[in-house]
Amino acid sequence: MHGVSELPLLQSALSEALVITGQELGNIQLIDWKTGHPEIMAQQGFLKSFSTAFVV
Repeated sequence: MHGVSELPLLQSALSEALVITGQELGNIQLIDWKTGHPEIMAQQGFLKSFSTAFVV
């Protein structure tokens, strides 16, 4: 799992990317190298159920 200290930076980067691209929905996923699975680390615009649907 990735460090909690990264979360504000990822959320800020996502927010800016959505503004630049004119989109309302987006997420940032990082690979958990121990499990080999992506994890949604930041999301904007999706219902909470979207994020939890991808938990392995």
